[in-house]
Amino acid sequence: EDKVKNPPTPKAPTDSTGGKTQMDPEKLRLDPKDYSPEELERMKAEFLKNTTPSNQLKGTVFTVQLGAFALPVKPDAFSLVPEKLVSERLPNGMIRISSGQFKTYKEAEDYQKFMYSLGYTAEDYIVAYVDGKYKNPAQTRKIK
Repeated sequence: EDKVKNPPTPKAPTDSTGGKTQMDPEKLRLDPKDYSPEELERMKAEFLKNTTPSNQLKGTVFTVQLGAFALPVKPDAFSLVPEKLVSERLPNGMIRISSGQFKTYKEAEDYQKFMYSLGYTAEDYIVAYVDGKYKNPAQTRKIK
C-alpha cells in the first residue's frame, strides 16, 4: 500500500545553469524513426511490466496522472518518481501513466505538490480509479 507521509527529497532535475528544469513530455518520448514497430511494442511491453495495471486497482484510489503517451518513453523518464507507476492502455493505443496509490484526495494532493518540486508539471493532475475505472479530474473532484 503506497502512502506518502514524509516523501524523500531527491534533487530536482537541473539544467546547465543549475536552475530547476520542468519535465518536458516531448523529451520523455522515444523517436519512433529510430526503432522498428516490433521494437517499439517490445519496449512498451517491457515498460508496462514494471507498472500496476489500472484494472487491478480495487476500491477508490487517487493517483497523480503524469501523462498519456502514444510511444514508449525513455527508460529513465520516470527515474525520480518515488511511488510505483500505474498504467492504463487506452483504446487508441496510448498509455496513460500515473504515480502513487492513495486512499484520500489529500494524500494525492500532497504527493502532487511533491511531484511539482521534482519538475513534473506538464499534465500532473489528480485522478481517481474506482474499482479500476478511470475518473477524469472533474469526476475525481466530486468524489474527493
